Amino acid sequence: MTLLKFTKNISCDDCTKCSQDISSKLEKYLKTNLVAKTSTDKISGHVSCNHKQGEHTIWLFLYSSTGKHEGEKTDKQHFKKGIIKKIPKITPNNQATKYTGEIPTVEQIKKLI
Repeated sequence: MTLLKFTKNISCDDCTKCSQDISSKLEKYLKTNLVAKTSTDKISGHVSCNHKQGEHTIWLFLYSSTGKHEGEKTDKQHFKKGIIKKIPKITPNNQATKYTGEIPTVEQIKKLI
């Protein structure tokens, strides 16, 4: 698994819309699914976000193997520490696929969001 973690100066009033916007931009840039919208969608990573006003912390997980939702332990640790508000829905193993694209740099992702 590849984990890219960074902070970005973002203010938002609607955490759900903000998360959707971030995920959508990342999906388009990476040319992969990060959010399963149906029970048959394949994903090759996921995004977690702490929506602190003016300083969002964003975690981008890109999976290195098929059949495993990587990052579950880390998500639970972040939730317990209050870093994220909820644990992302766990994706069934048959939906998780290996990310085969080029791994972006944190700077590339920060410019995108």
